[in-house]
Amino acid sequence: MIRIAAVVSLLLAVMPALAEDDTLSSGVVIDSGRLGVMMEQSRALIPQIEAPPVPTQPETAEQRRAWIYDNLVSAVLEYNALSQRACRNGIVDREFCKGPFQPAWLTRPRDYSYARLRAMTDEASGRLMPFWAALCDKAPKPSDGGYVCPME
Repeated sequence: MIRIAAVVSLLLAVMPALAEDDTLSSGVVIDSGRLGVMMEQSRALIPQIEAPPVPTQPETAEQRRAWIYDNLVSAVLEYNALSQRACRNGIVDREFCKGPFQPAWLTRPRDYSYARLRAMTDEASGRLMPFWAALCDKAPKPSDGGYVCPME
């Protein structure tokens, strides 16, 4: 009898916490979903707002290295968003769903040497290229027999 009373007391104590958790859960679901929609809309709006890039060739070695680094960062950040979406929607096999790619160099910008940029590019290629190839393999083939993912 004492055990039953203890279980009932425990359940009564937990019930408000469960109700509170459900309330918090629904709010977080809505708010996190709203953020996802905002970023999808942002992705669609940026091309409409931004001015066409002015083609410039980096003039100095430092500018070239910065350009290479910026390209790597952009590719990795885009990969993280796309792979998360592809994994969430079951578009790619689970082997590609390893979570975000966060190499140490991603958050420490500095003037890297060409040798280090080569190593960073190779590291990123090892993660991004198989994902890209998997998407290209799953995409519908063009009726004209062309390539799904032409490169160069």
